[in-house]
Amino acid sequence: MSTGGLSVDFLYRKAFESQFSIESCFARVQEDLSRLGLDNQRVVAPAYSTGFLNRLRILLHAARLSRTRDRILHITGDIYYAAILARAPVSLTIHDLEFINRERGWRRFLLKTIWINAPCARADAITVVSEETKRLLLQTCPKLCPQKVHVIPNSVSDSFKPFPKPAPKETLRILQVGTKPNKNIPLLLQALNGLNCELTIVGPVSEKLRRCVAESDIPTVFKESLSETEMLEVYQDCDLLAFVSLEEGFGMPIVEAQRTLRPVLTSNCSSMPEVAGEGACLVDPRDPASIRAGIERVWKDETYRESLIAKGAANAERFSRGQIADKYLRLFQGLGSQ
Repeated sequence: MSTGGLSVDFLYRKAFESQFSIESCFARVQEDLSRLGLDNQRVVAPAYSTGFLNRLRILLHAARLSRTRDRILHITGDIYYAAILARAPVSLTIHDLEFINRERGWRRFLLKTIWINAPCARADAITVVSEETKRLLLQTCPKLCPQKVHVIPNSVSDSFKPFPKPAPKETLRILQVGTKPNKNIPLLLQALNGLNCELTIVGPVSEKLRRCVAESDIPTVFKESLSETEMLEVYQDCDLLAFVSLEEGFGMPIVEAQRTLRPVLTSNCSSMPEVAGEGACLVDPRDPASIRAGIERVWKDETYRESLIAKGAANAERFSRGQIADKYLRLFQGLGSQ
């Protein structure tokens, strides 16, 4: 596929230690686009996205970076406002809108205006990681042209390979990835009460969450700041991924678990049914009884469990690196021809 002399600058936030998902996703995209012959480079914002002056620096940096129209600027996420003063063709990826939905009053208005409305009005193209995120974006920005918004999912790393494991007989080893409030861990703990299980939680742990886990009496291991290799080992060790979030823009752990041949239990709302396809047991995340029933079915019904694993492995192929890179290449070719 010809790239026609295209050049793309990928602008990343300056990430804190606990931030890595966007960086990992687009590192794969860049590597795959390079293989397809597309000239591209990684550019990191000059400051953390905190405070007015730092954000002004980021805004002006993006404006300088895009002062000529011979390169496309793609904002990889989080610092969406960097698009506002861009002169070159600009695209941006919106991963989720949870950061707006959890706010109220003037903070919500400010975030909606500066992080979403103004950047989307300036952008020549917008990518979102799921149809659900597109729906929410168009609901948030009713004046936004739907044809401007392209659904391009995240790709899954090739590190996550099939690793078969026999069904557990006695103790069920459950994996929970993520610790933010939307991950719904307190209700998961309620659902696990009295079940013969061990829980592994991956992500930064607040004192509030630590107390909540301690009160549950469920044997729990906390893991933080894991490398990709260590994450693979965590998936291999578990018997089941429980991912009963209240809201997700995408839900990468679903696909990673499916690639590793682990059964997935996830929510019947937001983007999760879309991402999981037929390869997951869907439950009501607001009902501990529904979560519990789903876990017990996956654990006890071997035919159902094996069906989920097989369908999950097939579903994960939709998120292969090659397919996602092709979608981005076509997007940038379209921008380059404008």
